Amino acid sequence: TVLAKLILYSLLTQFNLHPLTLEKSTFTGNSPVLVNIPCQLSMKNCTVTGALHGVVVRGGTATIEDCTIMLNYPADDDDDARTTANLFDGSDWGQGDALNLAAMTIGNKSTGAYQYPTNVTLKNTKLISAGTYASYFPSLYAWANQGDDLGVTLTYDNQCEFTGGTGCIYGSTNITVNGIAQPTE
Repeated sequence: TVLAKLILYSLLTQFNLHPLTLEKSTFTGNSPVLVNIPCQLSMKNCTVTGALHGVVVRGGTATIEDCTIMLNYPADDDDDARTTANLFDGSDWGQGDALNLAAMTIGNKSTGAYQYPTNVTLKNTKLISAGTYASYFPSLYAWANQGDDLGVTLTYDNQCEFTGGTGCIYGSTNITVNGIAQPTE
């Protein structure tokens, strides 16, 4: 329901550096799980389907286990999907969910705000870009702040799946995946 979505958004954006646990739940909406400030997010056995993002972790620590996270962008046509997919090429992200679309978007692409590190651990989790226009959108999109100790660290096990769309995109420097610094796309 709309009220449940508003409550969830309110909870996620008010848990600065505090634990937040989501278990055995289903979330749907434009950006159903959106962490805009640092917190300690734990998700286990959840299903998330978003029209713009499944899960956004802009900062803090997230451990996501045994979950399915999907993006299914409802474009009007192919031109709409292509334009939306390239909307942030060459520009900073905005506030809230004004950022690259993906099943999971992590980190930050804004020089003036959201300046904190992002650490995400995925265990036995599926990130899926689905639907008619899936080929335009990644299953995972990461961009990192460039300051010392402000980067993105992603760790995932071999049971994780990244399917559909353009795969995983690591768009900047200062991103480490499973202990290895990533080159930019």
